[in-house]
Amino acid sequence: MEQIAAALPLTEDVGPVARIKSRNRGTPAKDMMVPDVVKSLPFLSSIDSAYAHGFRRMVIDSAYTDFSDLMKYADEVLFFVGGHSLEAEEALMETVRFRGFDSLDTVYERLVACIAVGTISVGDKTVHISDVFIPGPKAPSAGADFEAITKHVRKHRVVRWEDELTRLLDEGAVTPDQVRASLEHRRTRMVDPVLAK
Repeated sequence: MEQIAAALPLTEDVGPVARIKSRNRGTPAKDMMVPDVVKSLPFLSSIDSAYAHGFRRMVIDSAYTDFSDLMKYADEVLFFVGGHSLEAEEALMETVRFRGFDSLDTVYERLVACIAVGTISVGDKTVHISDVFIPGPKAPSAGADFEAITKHVRKHRVVRWEDELTRLLDEGAVTPDQVRASLEHRRTRMVDPVLAK
């Protein structure tokens, strides 16, 4: 969510921004466990409602968003989708994970960027490794399947988490033990080959 908060000022020209309520939580206080800039956004009940009120940037949770609503407004709204990913292609998959695997090519056509960030604890501070994909002139063929699109995203990243982690290790800014302890188990399997070099 911190990365979304940081990106909001960069997109001001697109229009006003709102946060879409993902669901009715049994513990609504969790909705406020976000950066202050996100907490201060208008909090609307649906994409339709936000659109009707003139919002053209929306912070959503893809797990609780009706995929048809997302696609209905995809040409007019800049959606910010948060998730927990270390790799850009995984961030893209999180957008469609619950309802739209068959529509990944349609999502890709409207994609502005996929940014994934891993946080590594180093004593009382943290360092970050990033993975970034920005669509360029090379694109998967029209109607490409899920595997072809994720391979394309992985191949054409403009910032690679592997390079960032290698640099931090080479500089002595992090240790392999700190990396393993900081990243979730599923990420450790991806990270171990880099640590073994």
